[in-house]
Amino acid sequence: MKTNVIVSCIAICCSFSADASIILNSNVGLVDGAPVAEYSLYAYATLETDTGEVGNAFIDRNSTAITHEGNVLGGTSVSYTLSAFGDQIGEGVSFDFGSSLDVGYTDFYLSVEAFGNSSNGKGWVLLNNSESGLSLRSSAMAYGGEILTVGTIPEPSTSALVTLAGVLIYFSRRKMRR
Repeated sequence: MKTNVIVSCIAICCSFSADASIILNSNVGLVDGAPVAEYSLYAYATLETDTGEVGNAFIDRNSTAITHEGNVLGGTSVSYTLSAFGDQIGEGVSFDFGSSLDVGYTDFYLSVEAFGNSSNGKGWVLLNNSESGLSLRSSAMAYGGEILTVGTIPEPSTSALVTLAGVLIYFSRRKMRR
């Protein structure tokens, strides 16, 4: 019995990728009142947020348009792209220094690529532009090779779900026999 439990736990653990991580709603952010522009949009290049590998893009807002006013890069390169739901990260209209994008009064996605000294992160941020200003609605960053599409979060792998189902069936049958 103990052997079966151990083997089952190992199988479940092996079906998940140990080096890939997806972080929701924390490793990308928007700060109101940045020093050189109205907003600072930041993204961490590393899973750990205390490494200092974070890139900032300063954004001004003029009604329905946003303008990229500059970057502060602490050893981190970060790029943003105006993307549509379902795009691959980096697809869409590049949002580089000096560029201005008319986004309207609505929700819009920016895909994010952050490249640091020790790690890289790719993800997306959902922002809302309203008459009162910009606000962050949601975000996701992937580290360790995980692939995201804009606006989505991957589901568990099929092999992980099949393994978990097998373990549950095995234990339910053992319980019925007693």
